[in-house]
Amino acid sequence: MGNSGQGALESLKIYVIIGMPYYVDGNRKNCAFVIGDHGRIETRYEQLNTIRTDLFKPGSSFKNMWFQLKGIYSIVTIGEDSKWIELSDLAANRGMYLHFHISYDSDASADDTILRKQQNLLMLTYAQYGAVVNAADPTGLPNPSGPASGMSMIVSREGGHNKPAPKNLEYYLPYQTSVIKSASSDETIIYASRKTSA
Repeated sequence: MGNSGQGALESLKIYVIIGMPYYVDGNRKNCAFVIGDHGRIETRYEQLNTIRTDLFKPGSSFKNMWFQLKGIYSIVTIGEDSKWIELSDLAANRGMYLHFHISYDSDASADDTILRKQQNLLMLTYAQYGAVVNAADPTGLPNPSGPASGMSMIVSREGGHNKPAPKNLEYYLPYQTSVIKSASSDETIIYASRKTSA
């Protein structure tokens, strides 16, 4: 990233999380990169649960899923890691507060979409706040890549036993992470604001 991009991130005070293939010792890995608001890479995490072993070799370490976002302990996961909810469970026991998951999934049916949504909610249930971002449907692009089904979500731990639904939630789940805001298959920007203590 050049100096102009670095300055833009600093002035906007944003972090960027992207996924892309990356070669490590001649092996292609499915990686999540976290770029801090200073414009430098905070971490590069290699997907551990790799189903498509003909395409990606699995990573071998949990260490790089960790980073700090303005002092808040956070993790990033990618792809089929969502099927290992133990990753976020164990991370929560070590102090994880924010969980970000990125993916590029295409659902074959409406039932598959519901199953993936529930799976993502279960995976993020151990975080205080989290986001899952799945690629939007690319068919409207001039040079579309492979199909994707979208359905990104921002989630939060809200309410609790016998407590009414807080305001400004899209879907209240008192015993799990609630959905603050979600997107469909279209390219959409969703956002939410939350305050945390240091």
